[in-house]
Amino acid sequence: MPRQTITVSEDRLRELRERSKKVREQVAADREQIAAEGREVIDQAIKSGRLVKFLFRPEEQDLLEAVDRFASEHNLNGREQVIRCALTKLLKDENRVS
Repeated sequence: MPRQTITVSEDRLRELRERSKKVREQVAADREQIAAEGREVIDQAIKSGRLVKFLFRPEEQDLLEAVDRFASEHNLNGREQVIRCALTKLLKDENRVS
């Protein structure tokens, strides 16, 4: 597909650059608040046991179901315990190989 050239006036270009600068400044000003809100969401997810769900994409729902099934079958309290057990086993196996 051939490239199309668009002509923009100097005034319009100046206006777009100014708007872009304002947006960047606003994002920079809001960055700490956004980060704080993100930390709060993660803290709440940890406390409620929902953190593991953040680790998986929607198309990986079958993995979450397998984790839940494993927890149920092995009398574990939740997804976090399954993940901890799996990581512990993985690390032990990895140390034996090394």
